[in-house]
Amino acid sequence: GAGEAAAGQAEKDSIGGAHKGTGGAAFSRKFAQPGTHTSAIDEVNGRLAALAHGSGGSVAYVECRGAFLTADGGAIRPELMRDVLHPSAQGMAAWFAVLQPAVEALRSAPAPRDSWYTGAHVTPSSENGSLQSIDPGIRLAMSRLIAWSPHALCVADMRVDNHPIIYANDNFFVQTGYSPKEVIDRNCRFLQGPGTDPETVKRMASCLSAGEEFSGRVVNYHKNGTTLVNSLVMSPLRDSEGKVTHYIGIQRLASAEALNDAPAEYQFRAAL
Repeated sequence: GAGEAAAGQAEKDSIGGAHKGTGGAAFSRKFAQPGTHTSAIDEVNGRLAALAHGSGGSVAYVECRGAFLTADGGAIRPELMRDVLHPSAQGMAAWFAVLQPAVEALRSAPAPRDSWYTGAHVTPSSENGSLQSIDPGIRLAMSRLIAWSPHALCVADMRVDNHPIIYANDNFFVQTGYSPKEVIDRNCRFLQGPGTDPETVKRMASCLSAGEEFSGRVVNYHKNGTTLVNSLVMSPLRDSEGKVTHYIGIQRLASAEALNDAPAEYQFRAAL
C-alpha cells in the first residue's frame, strides 16, 4: 500500500516536458526528462521493499514497474503520463490492474498485532541483531523507528570496547551491500575509506566521547567500492539513570555519482 504509492510516485516523477524558464538547459535536464528511467528508481524501490520487509506485515511492497515501463525496462511509456505528476487514464488503469490484487490481498491478511515489534524482526534476536540491551523504557520506540525508517539505521553499544553495531535494519544491508554477518559486532568505521575526511571523524569521535549528538556529511563506501555520501546523525540513547549506553546512527546514503547526475538526483529526492 504505502510503499507502492511512494514507488509509483518515483516512476511518475521521472517524466516531464521541456522547461523554458530560468535555468536553461541545466534546469530542463534536472526536472524534465521525458522517458528517462535512471538507476535511482531501482535504488528507491529496493529501499521501499526493505521497509516493507521490516514492517512485520503492516506494509506490503508491490512491484509495479511493468505498468509504466517499456518491455525492456529502459524507458517510461509516455502515453501513460500526461505530465510530470499525472498519469493518463490509460496509465491509471495499467497501474491499478497491478496494484488492486495486492491491495486486496493485504486487506484480507490478518492484522498485525503490536507484539510483532518484539518478534523475530526486532527482539530478542534475529539476523539483524538484537535490541535487548537497550533500556526497556525506550526499546519499543526504537523498534518502531528502526522498522519503519526508509533510511539505513544501526545501533551501537557504547558500553563495549570498540562500540560494536548490535542491530541494523534491513535498509542498512540494502544500502551498504553488506550482509548481517558482515555488519553485526563490528564498529561502523568499516564503512570509511580513503575519501573520508579525518577531521570529520575526529569531530564525530569527540561528540560520542562527550555523549553529544553528531550531525554531518561523511564519505562512506558501499561493499562494491561505490562512494557514498552519508548525511549522518548519531544520537545518544540513555538508560533510566541518564547514562549514555548506546548510539543510534541514522544514515541517509546516496552515491556520489547519483548526486552528480541531475535526473537521478531529482528522482531519488522526489521519491524519498
